[in-house]
Amino acid sequence: MGSEMCIRDRMYAAKIIPKKDKHGVSTKQCIDEEKKILDKLDGCEYIARMEEFFEEEENYIIVMEYLTGNDLMSIIKDKREIHTE
Repeated sequence: MGSEMCIRDRMYAAKIIPKKDKHGVSTKQCIDEEKKILDKLDGCEYIARMEEFFEEEENYIIVMEYLTGNDLMSIIKDKREIHTE
C-alpha cells in the first residue's frame, strides 16, 4: 500500500506494509532486507531514497523521497540498460 504526502512544501512517498501478510506470516525479514537494499542504493539516481522508517503496532512505514516520472522497470525497458558508477 502506498501514499504520498507533502510536509513543509516537500513531497514524500510512504510505503505502508502490514507486519503480517495475508496468511498471518511475519513480514519482518522482508522489511529488514528492503531496508538493507535501500541503504546500499542510497545515491542511485534511479532509486527513491529512504528518508525515514517507522514501526507502528500493525504496520511498518517506509518514507521515501517522492520522484516523478517513470518507474525503474519502464526505464530499463526503454533504455535496455542502466549505467552505474
